[in-house]
Amino acid sequence: MRRDPILLIPRNVKRRKRQPPTTAIRTIPIWGYEMDFSKFTFCFDWQQLDLDDDTWIEEDKPDQTNNRDLIAMLCNVALAKYNVEKNTKLELSKVLRANFHPSAAATFYISFEVSDPFDGNQTKPYRAVVGYFPGRILVDSCNPRPAS
Repeated sequence: MRRDPILLIPRNVKRRKRQPPTTAIRTIPIWGYEMDFSKFTFCFDWQQLDLDDDTWIEEDKPDQTNNRDLIAMLCNVALAKYNVEKNTKLELSKVLRANFHPSAAATFYISFEVSDPFDGNQTKPYRAVVGYFPGRILVDSCNPRPAS
């Protein structure tokens, strides 16, 4: 005799409706860019990337001497996608900082400045979320930094 699992729940137990995610959960990626890690006791594997170190450099990439070169390459890939989508010609000016959390690949939250040749080469702050696995780069987003 097959029993329906719903009927096995006692009648005095009330079921809860599934709640949508809270606002705090939805904003985690937004503050992933400029986190101050000194204020946290536990960061759930989030880490700030030391741009002058060489921990993420692959040996077969002679053009990359430190992490800043790797992040600049990821920014250029993100900007290339952004330029195609928005029909712009932005160029990377400076990498400001990068945070990451490891998973099957590393997800980098990058803050950087771009120069816009059509706006008198003014520098503008941008952000990108890029997934990186050696040999594969996935650009999740690349957008101007929102005004605080």
